[in-house]
Amino acid sequence: DFARSEVTTPQVLDWNGRLDIRIPRRFRAPIAQDKVRFEPALPIKMVRFQGNFIRIEVKSEAIQANTQYKVAIDLSELPFVVDGRPILRFSLRSRPMEWKIHMDGARLQANPLYFEVKGQLKFPRQMKTAQVEQTLNATFNGKAASQVTWKHRGRVHKFAVKNLLRGKTDGSLTLSFNGARIGITTPHREDIRIPAANEFSVVEINADIDK
Repeated sequence: DFARSEVTTPQVLDWNGRLDIRIPRRFRAPIAQDKVRFEPALPIKMVRFQGNFIRIEVKSEAIQANTQYKVAIDLSELPFVVDGRPILRFSLRSRPMEWKIHMDGARLQANPLYFEVKGQLKFPRQMKTAQVEQTLNATFNGKAASQVTWKHRGRVHKFAVKNLLRGKTDGSLTLSFNGARIGITTPHREDIRIPAANEFSVVEINADIDK
C-alpha cells in the first residue's frame, strides 16, 4: 500500500483532455473506464497505466471553460489502496477559453463591383462548428450581411463575408465577435471600410520575394 500523499494529481485540466496522475509504483493492470467519474460529467476516451502514471483522456470538445471538476477513481480492484480507501478523489479546474482572430482585410471579387472580407478564428481545442459560427455577427451598412461562408478544419475556422456591393459612397462592414456562449468574456469588433464604386484604392498587395 502507499499513502495518499505519495500520489500527485493535476491541478489543471488542459484543452487536450489528458490527465496524468503520478503514483509511486509501476503497474500494468487494466483499469476500466467506468471506474473514473467526473462531476460535471465528461465522456472518457481512455484510461490506462503508463509507467508511474494513470493516464486518463476525455473528449476535449466536451470540456467547459473555467469550470471546476471533481474526479473520483475507483481503485478497489487494483493491488493497493490509498490511505486505506480505494477511492481516489481530487478536484481540478479547466482553463479559460481563448481565441485568436486574424483578419485578411478587404479585397475585390472577380466582379469589381463587389468586395469580400476574409478572416479566421483559432481555438486551443476543437470546437463545435455551430457554436463557432454563432460567435460572428456581420452587418454591412447597418443590415445583416447577405453571404457569410465558413470552412472548418480542426482548430481553425475560416470565414468570408462576400458580395459586398460598392455604392456611390464608402460602405461600412462591421464584424462583431461574441464568444460568451463558449466561455470567452471579452468581445471583439472590426470595422472595415468598403471603397465606393468610383474610387480607386489599393486594398491588397501580394509580393513574392526570392532571397
